[in-house]
Amino acid sequence: MNCQLVRRHLDAYLDEELDATPLVEFERHLNKCAECRDQARFSQAVKTTIARDLKNEQAPRSLEIRISRALDGVDGAKIIAFAWGSGRSTVGLIAVAATVLLAIGSILNSDNADTKQASLAANYLPVLSDIVNNHEDQLPTEIQTEVPAQAVNWFRGKLGFRVESPEFNQPQVRLVGARVSYVDNSRAAKLVYNVGDSRITLIAFRPKNDLTQMGGRRERIGKREVTYQTVRGYTVPIIQHNGIAYAFTGDLDQQTMLHLVASAQIR
Repeated sequence: MNCQLVRRHLDAYLDEELDATPLVEFERHLNKCAECRDQARFSQAVKTTIARDLKNEQAPRSLEIRISRALDGVDGAKIIAFAWGSGRSTVGLIAVAATVLLAIGSILNSDNADTKQASLAANYLPVLSDIVNNHEDQLPTEIQTEVPAQAVNWFRGKLGFRVESPEFNQPQVRLVGARVSYVDNSRAAKLVYNVGDSRITLIAFRPKNDLTQMGGRRERIGKREVTYQTVRGYTVPIIQHNGIAYAFTGDLDQQTMLHLVASAQIR
């Protein structure tokens, strides 16, 4: 069993869902590989933190829909044929598990590139969770407007910093309204947008720590490099401008969200 396979099945291992034979192979690898052990410890810490903070929360409908879409993309007939055609039940079962976990894992896990990035991300988990909570709470906006300048003016004197409304080059992005919210126990600006039939949330706040050190993944889209994390199934790209962090999240798939943020201009 190699590191890549261990990372893919880490959640199943931590949730005690592995059968006896792959479990033995899994633990044998962890005993030999310090890097995978560190990843397992970090993942367990994240699971414990989320379970503690969200024990009374119900999973959002949007997450259920995204998981269902991911599973719809798995070709069940091919999986079953591969499993039975392998001639070895353990290999077949691992193949099935790997395929299904890969589909769901892209939604539910941060999938950090390495343990160092994952550890850095853990330090910012409360901030990232606040951003996602702001999207999920669906509280009514305090000002309803489709004009970005009106929202910007409305925030004056309410936050302790100047917030800007990004300009998008995609016409389907429409501002709905705004309200004052909180991130990391400090006031923040919350702007809500409709993108076709989907909704995205922008949270602007003054970070207490340098978000460039938070780790995460980076993807170059056109001339822009977008830094993002995945939190509770949501893609959370973050842009910093004049000392203010602009964090996006919403009901869009990852690539659509990243391209949208890459097109945003904050002046």
